[in-house]
Amino acid sequence: MRQVMSSTLWGVIGGLIFGVLIFGYQLLTGSTPLGIVETLSITGLIVIFVAVTTYVIEPHLRAKGRV
Repeated sequence: MRQVMSSTLWGVIGGLIFGVLIFGYQLLTGSTPLGIVETLSITGLIVIFVAVTTYVIEPHLRAKGRV
């Protein structure tokens, strides 16, 4: 259960970082080639990717004593 919660948290953090970067870019330049739906879709994919990646990698890092 701890691994799932940790992976979910890292996924959310990754998505938030992407969102901040995209919306910061919009503030600086005035627009992006992506609409809000595309931006949120990509953010969702990043959340899922980061969560799954950390879920897979965490046991390997724990075995090496790095977590």
